[in-house]
Amino acid sequence: MRKFISILLSLLLILNTLTTVFAVGTAITLQVDSNTINIGSRSVTIDTAPVIIDGRTLIPVRGVSEAMGGNVNWNNDTKTVTITLGSNKVEMTIDSKTAYFNNKAQTLDVAPVVLNGRTMLPARFIAESFGFDVNWDNDTKTISITPRQETTTEITTVEESTETTTVEKTESDSKSLVVYFSKTGTTEKIANEIKDITGSDIVKIETVTPYPEDYNETVEIAQKEKTEKARPEIKTTVDNLDEYDTIYIGYPIWWGTMPMAMFTFIENNNLEGKTIIPFSTHKGSGLGSSVSDLKTALPNSTIKDGLACNSSTTTTQIRN
Repeated sequence: MRKFISILLSLLLILNTLTTVFAVGTAITLQVDSNTINIGSRSVTIDTAPVIIDGRTLIPVRGVSEAMGGNVNWNNDTKTVTITLGSNKVEMTIDSKTAYFNNKAQTLDVAPVVLNGRTMLPARFIAESFGFDVNWDNDTKTISITPRQETTTEITTVEESTETTTVEKTESDSKSLVVYFSKTGTTEKIANEIKDITGSDIVKIETVTPYPEDYNETVEIAQKEKTEKARPEIKTTVDNLDEYDTIYIGYPIWWGTMPMAMFTFIENNNLEGKTIIPFSTHKGSGLGSSVSDLKTALPNSTIKDGLACNSSTTTTQIRN
């Protein structure tokens, strides 16, 4: 039981820390042999310094307050702890290298261990699962955890006027359509790959008010939109949507799901009876909760499992 409580506290500590980091758009740094965690300009003292085991940095546990985030459930039969944060869920079993993020199995490099009465937990899995990048500086033995967004530098140019788009049919006269949102070009690249493979028509969702080029500003706006369940105004409307039976819906994962602009498109259009195939771009969070969110938003449509893509996804993988 003490072992479970120790793991539970470490998970809550990391989840609370990461929630704080993402809320303000800043980074967290930890250093081996240092009892200090830096969260932006704020420092938090821990009672045991991080250590390196089998080439992996493990973070120790210290007491956490009752108010620290996440809802936790414990299954005594399976020795499994389930932690939910927003719409995302992590499951870890004591002494097991298999963990689950949103019910999808992931293999840990190292299982949680107990050293000198302290549970040491690898931070990378949880950080990357909840949408953060983890970087290691070997010279200073420092881990940096930062909020993630699409990684290419291309910025979408958004016109000020509102436009209505009638999608031109391709030579194949397909009954499928690719609808996508892309801020930096990563999702756009995958969308065009799918268009070429399937012979689909394609349309890009653009917001009337563009997102800023500054990374931190975009993070803050995306957080605010999700918290408020905002529906940003979009300038693209597909007039001939009823001609399509299958719609590929693509987006980057922002705050664990689709950007709110995609919800605007979904709610502004009648997709009842259509087959929806989602695809996302990410660096560790997969499809997040977007598939379940689509099923909730479109109860009378057929929602497929979808495809999670990253920078190394190949045309062959998309085709399969």
